Formats: sequence, C-alpha cells, structure tokens
Amino acid sequence: MGVLLAAGLVGVGLPATATYDHFKEDFDGQSPVVCVGAGGFRVEQMSFGDHTENNYGGEYRLEILIFVAREDEEVAEDALDDVIEEVFSILAANKQATYWAELDFSADSTITPVTVGGDPYWMEILPVTVRSY
Repeated sequence: MGVLLAAGLVGVGLPATATYDHFKEDFDGQSPVVCVGAGGFRVEQMSFGDHTENNYGGEYRLEILIFVAREDEEVAEDALDDVIEEVFSILAANKQATYWAELDFSADSTITPVTVGGDPYWMEILPVTVRSY
C-alpha cells in the first residue's frame, strides 16, 4: 500500500512531500505527509474450493493517516483536501490489485488536531480494509 501511495502522491506536481509505511514520531517540518498504519487483522474461512481442505483468507485493516502542518489554516485545509482526493482516486482505481483481492473503505474519515514532534498538524484518518484470498 505504501509503495502504491508513494508513486501517486510524492513528486513534482503531486500533493504530498513524503509517505511512510509506518508511524513516525517527527516529520522534521514536512507537510503534507501520508503514513500507512496497521489497524488489525482478521482470518476468514472461505466457503469455496474443496471442503476437505481448510481454505482461509485474510482481512487487513489499515489506517491511512494524512498529516498537514497547521501554519496557515486555509492552506492546511486546502492541502488536506488535495491529498485525500488523490488518495481516494488511487485507492478507487486499485480496488482490486495484484497485491489483494478486494479493497473497501471501512468507515468515514475523521480529522483531528495533533502534535507531531512538537509541531501542530491536522491528521485525517481514512480506514480501509484489504482482503486477500
């Protein structure tokens, strides 16, 4: 997921300055930043195939976290909108990919003020579920 998001979010003309496939304690002033965090895992027994075998799949719950520095609120809100729009587009275009069988948006995103490395940020959390069979 991190590689997919990095390719579509970071670079000239793209809305983020960095992506990470883990949480970070400090962004060293970078903004906007996207992190992909683990939100849990669930094993599912599948009902297809030979019923004499155990057929299992996995459901990964991920949280895509978007951090935008709160130096100028209007600029921050616009940047947050730009990043979430691009994240949504990337994920919608890859609901089925070679890495997973299915991707769903688990719940509405939420936005909250946070402090990272002593700096104020807005943090938007987008929960997603990825299923592999």
